[in-house]
Amino acid sequence: MAPRFPEPTRLLQPHNALLGDRSACADHWSEHGCLLLRDVLDAELVAAARRELTERLGQQGAVISGAAEPVWSGSGVSAIDAFSLYEGDPLFVALAHSAALRAVLEAVHGESIHVYQSVQIRFALPGDELHTIPMHQDARYIEPDSQFCAFWIPLVDIAPGEGGLAVVPRSHRSGLLPHVVSTEYYSYYMGEERPQRCIPLDQIEGEWVGADFKAGDLLLFDSFVVHSALPNRSRLVRLSIDGRYQRAARPLLNWQARYSVRTGTERRQAVLDLLGGRADEDADRREAVIAAVLAGDLPVDAATVDRLVTEYAVPRR
Repeated sequence: MAPRFPEPTRLLQPHNALLGDRSACADHWSEHGCLLLRDVLDAELVAAARRELTERLGQQGAVISGAAEPVWSGSGVSAIDAFSLYEGDPLFVALAHSAALRAVLEAVHGESIHVYQSVQIRFALPGDELHTIPMHQDARYIEPDSQFCAFWIPLVDIAPGEGGLAVVPRSHRSGLLPHVVSTEYYSYYMGEERPQRCIPLDQIEGEWVGADFKAGDLLLFDSFVVHSALPNRSRLVRLSIDGRYQRAARPLLNWQARYSVRTGTERRQAVLDLLGGRADEDADRREAVIAAVLAGDLPVDAATVDRLVTEYAVPRR
């Protein structure tokens, strides 16, 4: 049986030595499209964000209540109310929008940076391969502007073999690769479960690399870098956050730049409700309508959705 997930052949080493040398950072980024930094974020804020999320997941029964670490309770992913994890200005959002993170991003890229409002919490349960995010490029999912970068921050230590994130350096130089819908991988996002669109593993060229991740590490990569989560082989619910950023001088065309995950998801659901039974057979066109409403900050009403349905030729039943 062919492997469902990549198997990293080596480990990334932190690139902290590049910081302070703009030319070296620019050359490395251009060549590899990714880098790993260690001990550059506020360690106390990282620990506080982990404690807060552990407590909230404990209240939901996903982790053992009262545990200092997010030790998995054995419950399924459907028991997690993702919306509640975003309530009340959670600390993981503060971490993503911290001065420390912004300073690092601007040091790496040598210019002012806009960090997107949309910051996502990822919770990976031990042994749950079905909901492990497979091989993809962020540029396929975030439109219409692909000129952005991503950051990923583990909130727990993830040793090699326990399942962190793997990337393919230099893959950004090949442009956007074909993504296909696969029922072998499902997302569980804000309570919505659906098949994932991914790049078949055997269609990816280049070397997969992982890392011996420590809580608070900062992994940066270009929107075209191929990457994948790896199945969680630890006893903990793997907690991490990710977000996007771009040059501040560029226009903010992607809705994630201006809306939080919670607000964006609520607006997305409002568009889906207006679509009703339409567009079910063509996910790409459905998502194009949603992106047009959110990215253009258009009114979420029937007239707007009907106009876009016609414009994008969304099938009607």
